[in-house]
Amino acid sequence: MKKFYLICTMILLSFSAFNQVTITSDQIWTNKDDPDSINQRSGNWRDGITISNGATLVIDCSSVLIENDRTFKMRSGSSITVSVGAKLIIENAIITSDGGSSWGGIIVNGNPYAPQTVIGQNRTQGFLILCHNTKIENASTAVFVHGGGVILASNTSFSECITSIYFETYGDYVTAVPYDNLSFIKDCYFYNSNDTSLIVNNPLNQFIYAKGISLRIEGCDFNYINDYGQDKISGVGIFCWNSKLLIRRSLSYNNIPVSCQRNGQINTFENLEFGIYFYINKLLYVSTSPPKSLVLQSKFKNCRVGVYEQNSEGSHIYKCQFKFEDDFQPEGNISNLIHYH
Repeated sequence: MKKFYLICTMILLSFSAFNQVTITSDQIWTNKDDPDSINQRSGNWRDGITISNGATLVIDCSSVLIENDRTFKMRSGSSITVSVGAKLIIENAIITSDGGSSWGGIIVNGNPYAPQTVIGQNRTQGFLILCHNTKIENASTAVFVHGGGVILASNTSFSECITSIYFETYGDYVTAVPYDNLSFIKDCYFYNSNDTSLIVNNPLNQFIYAKGISLRIEGCDFNYINDYGQDKISGVGIFCWNSKLLIRRSLSYNNIPVSCQRNGQINTFENLEFGIYFYINKLLYVSTSPPKSLVLQSKFKNCRVGVYEQNSEGSHIYKCQFKFEDDFQPEGNISNLIHYH
């Protein structure tokens, strides 16, 4: 009986391994010449993709105009894993689930004890680039960044995900001070709606969860969209746990870089329980000061609380707008625009 069980287990493992694709060398997937070229590739990437150390996978749909031809449908629970030392670049592609249940998202592995070397062959972290109108949809966590992993996201939208981007700690584990970080989120759009089953009973889902990191967020929109009237709110734009965030307006593309003028898109937070939630665990900061964040030129509209600070009164909030519509009356009480606890 034990022998039979072992054989069955080995068969199941073989099928599992067979149904996933492992990238061990540099590859470019594109639908430029053949709209079905990606869907007809050998191997079943829908069950998961792993990019090995030293390899780069580019999913390039930059020249594809028809939405269906640039859409990847992943099976429930499957994920795309970027190993330490690997790189994934996604341009103008849509990655979503193949049915009603969510897929596992993109996992960017990292080494929390190593520097963020992502250029050249001796890469010490997993590296993810999302750009050019890429869309990540219907994932439990769209992107999970392990400590040290790097994500550069620009002009990308994240929708119908319980958490859009989750960052694990990348900092000094003794002093709890975050290291400088190459990652940034720029000109991206985060939204959920009431017609998705993913966020039912998850009123405090976070678009960005930053845990013990430094991060730049520039010119992004965080919005809960609903069809039940403007009084329905849900979720958190950014949850900042022992992190140092720089939240500011993005650079305009027609700027001269040396001018240092920022007149691009501002960050907006709309129809949320909390626009930004700062939390500091003071027990971790005995000999050092806790990290402080900077929020510049951001707009908070119809949020129950624009900025909430728990054990954190060191953040700087400058030139921000806080607005309620005249007839905005969500369930429960409206708290302060900025709340200290």
